[in-house]
Amino acid sequence: MKKVIFVSVSPLTSNLQRFLRLPSLASKGFPFEYWDLSDVFFKKLKLTKQVQADYVREFDSLAEFETAVSQTDLGSTFFDLQFAAEFRYRRVFFLIKKYGCRQIYFSCDYPSPTPKTFKKFLLHLKSPKRLLSGFFERLLLFIYHKKGAFKSPELVFAMGPSSVCYSGEKTKVIKINFMDYDDFLNSQNKTSDFDGRQYCVFLDQGLAGHPDQPTRGVKGVSSDIYFGTMNRFFDLIEKKCNTNVVIALSPKAQYKQNFFGGRECHKDKTNELVKNALFVISHASLSMDYAVVYNKPVLFVYESEIIKYCRHPFAQTIEYMKCFARELHMPVINIGHVSSDDQIVLPKVNGQVYNNYKYKYMTWPETENTPSDSIILQTLQNAV
Repeated sequence: MKKVIFVSVSPLTSNLQRFLRLPSLASKGFPFEYWDLSDVFFKKLKLTKQVQADYVREFDSLAEFETAVSQTDLGSTFFDLQFAAEFRYRRVFFLIKKYGCRQIYFSCDYPSPTPKTFKKFLLHLKSPKRLLSGFFERLLLFIYHKKGAFKSPELVFAMGPSSVCYSGEKTKVIKINFMDYDDFLNSQNKTSDFDGRQYCVFLDQGLAGHPDQPTRGVKGVSSDIYFGTMNRFFDLIEKKCNTNVVIALSPKAQYKQNFFGGRECHKDKTNELVKNALFVISHASLSMDYAVVYNKPVLFVYESEIIKYCRHPFAQTIEYMKCFARELHMPVINIGHVSSDDQIVLPKVNGQVYNNYKYKYMTWPETENTPSDSIILQTLQNAV
Protein backbone atom coordinates (compact mmCIF):
# COMPACT_ATOMS: atom_id res chain seq x y z
CA MET A 1 0.00 0.00 0.00
CA LYS A 2 1.20 3.51 -0.80
CA LYS A 3 2.36 5.86 1.94
CA VAL A 4 3.14 9.59 2.09
CA ILE A 5 5.85 11.17 4.24
CA PHE A 6 5.50 14.93 4.57
CA VAL A 7 8.88 16.53 5.31
CA SER A 8 8.94 20.05 6.72
CA VAL A 9 11.35 22.51 8.33
CA SER A 10 8.67 23.72 10.71
CA PRO A 11 6.52 22.05 13.37
CA LEU A 12 3.10 20.83 12.30
CA THR A 13 0.37 23.38 13.01
CA SER A 14 -3.40 22.95 12.87
CA ASN A 15 -3.51 25.12 9.76
CA LEU A 16 -0.89 23.08 7.90
CA GLN A 17 -2.58 19.90 9.06
CA ARG A 18 -5.74 21.16 7.42
CA PHE A 19 -3.97 22.19 4.20
CA LEU A 20 -2.34 18.77 3.84
CA ARG A 21 -5.72 17.10 4.39
CA LEU A 22 -4.23 14.96 7.16
CA PRO A 23 -7.53 14.48 9.05
CA SER A 24 -9.12 13.21 5.84
CA LEU A 25 -6.23 10.84 5.07
CA ALA A 26 -6.38 9.52 8.65
CA SER A 27 -10.16 8.97 8.50
CA LYS A 28 -9.74 6.94 5.31
CA GLY A 29 -6.95 4.83 6.79
CA PHE A 30 -4.34 6.07 4.33
CA PRO A 31 -0.84 5.75 5.91
CA PHE A 32 1.26 8.90 6.30
CA GLU A 33 3.87 10.51 8.56
CA TYR A 34 5.03 14.04 9.21
CA TRP A 35 8.79 14.43 9.56
CA ASP A 36 9.77 17.64 11.37
CA LEU A 37 13.27 18.97 10.61
CA SER A 38 12.79 22.28 12.42
CA ASP A 39 15.40 21.44 15.09
CA VAL A 40 17.95 20.82 12.34
CA PHE A 41 17.59 24.31 10.90
CA PHE A 42 15.85 26.41 13.59
CA LYS A 43 16.58 25.31 17.13
CA LYS A 44 13.58 25.36 19.47
CA LEU A 45 11.23 26.89 16.90
CA LYS A 46 7.76 27.19 18.41
CA LEU A 47 4.62 28.17 16.52
CA THR A 48 1.08 28.84 17.68
CA LYS A 49 -1.39 25.96 17.46
CA GLN A 50 1.28 23.27 17.12
CA VAL A 51 -0.04 19.74 16.71
CA GLN A 52 1.22 16.77 18.69
CA ALA A 53 0.34 13.44 17.08
CA ASP A 54 1.63 9.87 16.81
CA TYR A 55 2.43 10.38 13.13
CA VAL A 56 4.78 13.32 13.85
CA ARG A 57 8.47 12.39 13.94
CA GLU A 58 11.09 14.93 15.01
CA PHE A 59 14.74 14.91 13.88
CA ASP A 60 17.81 16.48 15.47
CA SER A 61 20.26 16.02 12.59
CA LEU A 62 20.44 15.32 8.87
CA ALA A 63 22.35 12.12 9.65
CA GLU A 64 19.32 10.87 11.58
CA PHE A 65 17.10 11.94 8.70
CA GLU A 66 19.26 10.07 6.16
CA THR A 67 19.11 6.88 8.25
CA ALA A 68 15.32 7.12 8.36
CA VAL A 69 15.14 7.64 4.59
CA SER A 70 17.42 4.66 3.92
CA GLN A 71 15.23 2.43 6.09
CA THR A 72 12.01 3.39 4.30
CA ASP A 73 10.28 1.21 1.71
CA LEU A 74 11.12 3.60 -1.11
CA GLY A 75 9.15 1.71 -3.74
CA SER A 76 5.80 2.39 -2.08
CA THR A 77 6.51 5.73 -0.38
CA PHE A 78 6.05 9.26 -1.66
CA PHE A 79 8.00 12.12 -0.06
CA ASP A 80 6.50 15.61 -0.02
CA LEU A 81 9.09 18.30 0.79
CA GLN A 82 7.07 21.15 2.25
CA PHE A 83 9.67 23.89 1.73
CA ALA A 84 11.32 25.70 -1.14
CA ALA A 85 14.55 24.59 -2.79
CA GLU A 86 16.61 27.20 -0.95
CA PHE A 87 20.37 26.99 -0.55
CA ARG A 88 20.18 26.25 3.19
CA TYR A 89 17.98 23.19 2.54
CA ARG A 90 20.01 21.82 -0.37
CA ARG A 91 21.33 18.80 1.54
CA VAL A 92 17.79 17.54 2.16
CA PHE A 93 17.05 17.69 -1.56
CA PHE A 94 20.40 16.00 -2.33
CA LEU A 95 19.54 13.12 0.04
CA ILE A 96 16.11 12.67 -1.50
CA LYS A 97 17.70 12.38 -4.94
CA LYS A 98 20.56 10.20 -3.69
CA TYR A 99 18.14 7.51 -2.52
CA GLY A 100 15.88 7.82 -5.55
CA CYS A 101 12.87 8.81 -3.46
CA ARG A 102 9.58 9.33 -5.24
CA GLN A 103 8.29 12.86 -4.75
CA ILE A 104 4.92 14.56 -4.75
CA TYR A 105 4.02 18.08 -3.69
CA PHE A 106 0.93 19.50 -2.01
CA SER A 107 0.85 23.21 -2.77
CA CYS A 108 0.15 24.74 0.65
CA ASP A 109 0.92 28.40 0.03
CA TYR A 110 -2.13 30.62 0.17
CA PRO A 111 -3.06 31.17 -3.49
CA SER A 112 -3.55 34.92 -3.60
CA PRO A 113 -2.35 38.02 -5.44
CA THR A 114 1.23 38.88 -4.51
CA PRO A 115 2.30 42.52 -4.21
CA LYS A 116 5.25 43.80 -6.17
CA THR A 117 7.25 45.80 -3.68
CA PHE A 118 10.79 47.11 -3.30
CA LYS A 119 10.61 47.07 0.50
CA LYS A 120 12.40 43.76 0.95
CA PHE A 121 14.92 44.68 -1.74
CA LEU A 122 15.67 47.94 0.07
CA LEU A 123 16.17 45.98 3.29
CA HIS A 124 18.88 43.92 1.58
CA LEU A 125 20.52 47.09 0.19
CA LYS A 126 21.06 48.27 3.76
CA SER A 127 23.27 45.21 4.27
CA PRO A 128 25.75 44.73 1.37
CA LYS A 129 26.98 41.51 3.00
CA ARG A 130 23.47 40.06 2.99
CA LEU A 131 22.94 41.22 -0.61
CA LEU A 132 26.19 39.62 -1.78
CA SER A 133 25.47 36.42 0.11
CA GLY A 134 22.00 36.24 -1.42
CA PHE A 135 23.42 36.71 -4.91
CA PHE A 136 25.89 33.83 -4.57
CA GLU A 137 23.26 31.56 -3.03
CA ARG A 138 20.97 32.15 -6.00
CA LEU A 139 23.83 31.59 -8.41
CA LEU A 140 24.68 28.25 -6.78
CA LEU A 141 21.03 27.21 -6.77
CA PHE A 142 20.84 28.02 -10.49
CA ILE A 143 23.88 25.81 -11.12
CA TYR A 144 22.43 23.00 -9.00
CA HIS A 145 19.17 23.16 -10.94
CA LYS A 146 20.99 23.09 -14.26
CA LYS A 147 22.95 20.03 -13.17
CA GLY A 148 19.77 18.27 -12.07
CA ALA A 149 20.61 18.26 -8.37
CA PHE A 150 16.96 18.87 -7.49
CA LYS A 151 14.39 16.28 -8.49
CA SER A 152 10.97 17.35 -9.77
CA PRO A 153 7.94 15.72 -8.12
CA GLU A 154 5.86 13.16 -9.97
CA LEU A 155 2.59 14.71 -8.80
CA VAL A 156 1.70 18.27 -7.86
CA PHE A 157 -1.63 18.88 -6.12
CA ALA A 158 -2.46 22.44 -7.22
CA MET A 159 -5.23 24.61 -5.77
CA GLY A 160 -6.00 26.60 -8.91
CA PRO A 161 -3.72 27.73 -11.78
CA SER A 162 -1.73 30.12 -9.56
CA SER A 163 -0.58 27.16 -7.43
CA VAL A 164 1.19 25.30 -10.25
CA CYS A 165 4.80 25.80 -9.13
CA TYR A 166 6.47 22.84 -10.90
CA SER A 167 6.44 22.27 -14.65
CA GLY A 168 8.84 19.38 -15.24
CA GLU A 169 8.21 17.07 -18.18
CA LYS A 170 7.47 14.16 -15.83
CA THR A 171 5.37 16.17 -13.40
CA LYS A 172 1.61 15.61 -13.49
CA VAL A 173 -0.63 18.36 -12.13
CA ILE A 174 -3.57 17.11 -10.05
CA LYS A 175 -6.28 19.75 -9.91
CA ILE A 176 -7.80 20.31 -6.47
CA ASN A 177 -9.48 23.18 -4.65
CA PHE A 178 -8.23 25.66 -2.10
CA MET A 179 -9.22 24.60 1.41
CA ASP A 180 -11.63 27.53 1.87
CA TYR A 181 -13.35 26.57 -1.37
CA ASP A 182 -13.73 22.99 -0.12
CA ASP A 183 -15.25 24.39 3.09
CA PHE A 184 -17.69 26.29 0.89
CA LEU A 185 -18.62 23.08 -0.98
CA ASN A 186 -19.00 21.03 2.18
CA SER A 187 -21.28 23.58 3.85
CA GLN A 188 -23.73 24.03 0.97
CA ASN A 189 -26.52 21.99 2.51
CA LYS A 190 -25.77 22.69 6.16
CA THR A 191 -27.72 25.03 8.41
CA SER A 192 -26.05 27.69 10.53
CA ASP A 193 -26.84 29.73 13.62
CA PHE A 194 -26.42 32.82 11.43
CA ASP A 195 -29.04 31.87 8.84
CA GLY A 196 -31.66 34.57 8.36
CA ARG A 197 -29.77 37.21 10.34
CA GLN A 198 -28.90 40.72 9.12
CA TYR A 199 -25.31 41.83 9.77
CA CYS A 200 -21.99 42.60 8.11
CA VAL A 201 -18.75 40.89 9.12
CA PHE A 202 -15.24 42.11 9.86
CA LEU A 203 -12.41 39.65 9.16
CA ASP A 204 -10.02 40.18 12.05
CA GLN A 205 -6.30 39.57 11.45
CA GLY A 206 -5.10 39.99 15.01
CA LEU A 207 -2.84 42.88 14.02
CA ALA A 208 -2.77 44.06 17.64
CA GLY A 209 -0.79 41.36 19.40
CA HIS A 210 -0.62 38.62 16.75
CA PRO A 211 1.46 35.81 18.34
CA ASP A 212 3.64 35.29 15.23
CA GLN A 213 4.79 38.93 15.01
CA PRO A 214 7.70 38.67 17.48
CA THR A 215 9.18 35.68 15.59
CA ARG A 216 9.32 37.85 12.46
CA GLY A 217 10.73 40.88 14.23
CA VAL A 218 7.56 42.87 13.52
CA LYS A 219 6.09 45.19 16.12
CA GLY A 220 2.30 45.00 16.28
CA VAL A 221 -0.04 47.95 16.05
CA SER A 222 -0.99 50.05 19.07
CA SER A 223 -4.12 48.50 20.54
CA ASP A 224 -5.64 51.74 21.85
CA ILE A 225 -5.31 53.64 18.57
CA TYR A 226 -6.15 50.70 16.31
CA PHE A 227 -9.27 49.51 18.13
CA GLY A 228 -10.41 53.08 18.74
CA THR A 229 -10.30 53.88 15.02
CA MET A 230 -11.85 50.56 13.98
CA ASN A 231 -14.72 50.83 16.47
CA ARG A 232 -15.50 54.41 15.36
CA PHE A 233 -15.70 53.16 11.78
CA PHE A 234 -17.92 50.25 12.82
CA ASP A 235 -20.23 52.75 14.54
CA LEU A 236 -20.55 54.64 11.24
CA ILE A 237 -21.18 51.43 9.31
CA GLU A 238 -23.92 50.39 11.72
CA LYS A 239 -25.54 53.82 11.42
CA LYS A 240 -25.26 53.82 7.62
CA CYS A 241 -26.63 50.31 7.08
CA ASN A 242 -28.86 49.94 10.13
CA THR A 243 -27.22 46.64 10.96
CA ASN A 244 -24.62 45.20 13.33
CA VAL A 245 -20.95 44.50 12.68
CA VAL A 246 -20.04 40.97 13.77
CA ILE A 247 -16.37 40.04 14.24
CA ALA A 248 -14.84 36.90 12.72
CA LEU A 249 -11.83 36.58 15.02
CA SER A 250 -8.47 35.52 13.67
CA PRO A 251 -7.79 31.86 14.56
CA LYS A 252 -4.56 33.00 16.20
CA ALA A 253 -6.09 35.89 18.12
CA GLN A 254 -5.29 35.84 21.82
CA TYR A 255 -7.39 38.73 23.10
CA LYS A 256 -7.87 38.82 26.86
CA GLN A 257 -11.04 40.88 26.52
CA ASN A 258 -13.48 42.17 23.92
CA PHE A 259 -11.68 45.09 22.26
CA PHE A 260 -14.40 45.55 19.62
CA GLY A 261 -16.73 47.72 21.65
CA GLY A 262 -18.62 44.76 23.06
CA ARG A 263 -19.58 43.54 19.58
CA GLU A 264 -20.44 39.92 18.91
CA CYS A 265 -17.25 37.93 18.22
CA HIS A 266 -16.76 34.38 16.92
CA LYS A 267 -13.69 32.24 16.32
CA ASP A 268 -13.52 29.46 13.70
CA LYS A 269 -16.88 30.50 12.23
CA THR A 270 -15.65 32.59 9.28
CA ASN A 271 -17.25 30.48 6.55
CA GLU A 272 -20.71 30.63 8.14
CA LEU A 273 -20.37 34.31 9.04
CA VAL A 274 -19.40 35.41 5.53
CA LYS A 275 -22.05 33.18 3.92
CA ASN A 276 -24.86 35.04 5.68
CA ALA A 277 -23.35 38.55 5.81
CA LEU A 278 -24.59 41.53 3.80
CA PHE A 279 -21.00 42.52 3.05
CA VAL A 280 -17.47 42.06 4.34
CA ILE A 281 -14.94 44.44 5.93
CA SER A 282 -11.31 43.37 5.72
CA HIS A 283 -7.71 44.49 5.83
CA ALA A 284 -5.92 41.77 3.86
CA SER A 285 -7.27 38.65 5.51
CA LEU A 286 -6.84 35.55 3.37
CA SER A 287 -10.28 34.47 4.59
CA MET A 288 -11.51 37.15 2.20
CA ASP A 289 -11.76 34.24 -0.29
CA TYR A 290 -15.06 33.33 1.36
CA ALA A 291 -16.38 36.69 0.18
CA VAL A 292 -15.56 35.67 -3.39
CA VAL A 293 -17.35 32.32 -3.34
CA TYR A 294 -20.41 33.83 -1.66
CA ASN A 295 -20.37 36.92 -3.92
CA LYS A 296 -20.14 39.43 -1.07
CA PRO A 297 -18.96 43.04 -1.53
CA VAL A 298 -15.75 43.87 0.36
CA LEU A 299 -14.61 47.12 1.95
CA PHE A 300 -10.81 47.00 2.31
CA VAL A 301 -9.87 49.33 5.15
CA TYR A 302 -6.76 50.60 6.89
CA GLU A 303 -5.81 53.31 9.39
CA SER A 304 -2.79 55.17 10.73
CA GLU A 305 -1.46 52.35 12.92
CA ILE A 306 -1.47 49.94 9.97
CA ILE A 307 0.50 52.50 7.95
CA LYS A 308 3.15 52.56 10.72
CA TYR A 309 3.06 48.77 10.97
CA CYS A 310 3.68 48.44 7.23
CA ARG A 311 6.91 50.42 7.39
CA HIS A 312 8.54 47.16 8.38
CA PRO A 313 9.77 45.36 5.22
CA PHE A 314 8.04 42.12 6.16
CA ALA A 315 4.69 43.72 7.03
CA GLN A 316 2.87 44.10 3.73
CA THR A 317 -0.75 44.38 4.83
CA ILE A 318 -1.49 47.47 2.73
CA GLU A 319 0.29 46.09 -0.34
CA TYR A 320 -1.72 42.85 -0.17
CA MET A 321 -4.90 44.84 0.47
CA LYS A 322 -4.36 46.85 -2.70
CA CYS A 323 -3.68 43.65 -4.67
CA PHE A 324 -6.93 42.08 -3.47
CA ALA A 325 -8.87 45.27 -4.18
CA ARG A 326 -7.41 45.58 -7.67
CA GLU A 327 -8.26 41.97 -8.53
CA LEU A 328 -11.83 42.26 -7.22
CA HIS A 329 -12.58 45.87 -8.28
CA MET A 330 -13.34 46.81 -4.68
CA PRO A 331 -12.48 50.04 -2.78
CA VAL A 332 -9.58 50.65 -0.38
CA ILE A 333 -10.49 53.12 2.37
CA ASN A 334 -8.33 55.01 4.85
CA ILE A 335 -10.89 55.06 7.63
CA GLY A 336 -8.91 57.69 9.51
CA HIS A 337 -10.30 60.13 6.93
CA VAL A 338 -13.90 58.95 7.34
CA SER A 339 -15.83 61.07 9.83
CA SER A 340 -19.39 60.67 8.56
CA ASP A 341 -21.49 57.76 7.37
CA ASP A 342 -22.25 59.81 4.24
CA GLN A 343 -18.66 59.20 3.12
CA ILE A 344 -19.22 55.44 3.03
CA VAL A 345 -20.31 53.99 -0.30
CA LEU A 346 -21.04 50.27 -0.45
CA PRO A 347 -19.66 48.67 -3.63
CA LYS A 348 -21.40 46.19 -5.92
CA VAL A 349 -20.01 42.83 -6.98
CA ASN A 350 -18.93 42.31 -10.58
CA GLY A 351 -19.76 38.62 -11.08
CA GLN A 352 -17.31 38.13 -13.95
CA VAL A 353 -14.47 39.69 -11.96
CA TYR A 354 -15.21 37.44 -8.98
CA ASN A 355 -15.35 34.35 -11.23
CA ASN A 356 -11.99 35.26 -12.75
CA TYR A 357 -10.49 35.44 -9.27
CA LYS A 358 -12.09 32.15 -8.25
CA TYR A 359 -10.73 30.24 -11.24
CA LYS A 360 -7.29 31.79 -10.87
CA TYR A 361 -6.67 31.30 -7.17
CA MET A 362 -9.23 28.90 -5.68
CA THR A 363 -10.42 26.16 -7.99
CA TRP A 364 -10.65 24.79 -11.54
CA PRO A 365 -13.73 24.44 -13.75
CA GLU A 366 -13.13 20.67 -13.63
CA THR A 367 -13.15 20.48 -9.82
CA GLU A 368 -15.42 23.32 -8.69
CA ASN A 369 -18.19 20.91 -7.73
CA THR A 370 -16.00 18.13 -6.31
CA PRO A 371 -14.46 18.19 -2.80
CA SER A 372 -10.71 17.67 -3.02
CA ASP A 373 -10.45 14.86 -0.46
CA SER A 374 -11.87 12.28 -2.85
CA ILE A 375 -9.57 13.45 -5.67
CA ILE A 376 -6.48 13.27 -3.47
CA LEU A 377 -7.23 9.86 -2.00
CA GLN A 378 -8.07 8.30 -5.36
CA THR A 379 -4.93 9.75 -6.97
CA LEU A 380 -2.63 8.45 -4.23
CA GLN A 381 -4.24 5.01 -4.17
CA ASN A 382 -3.98 4.64 -7.94
CA ALA A 383 -0.43 5.98 -8.28
CA VAL A 384 1.75 3.35 -9.96
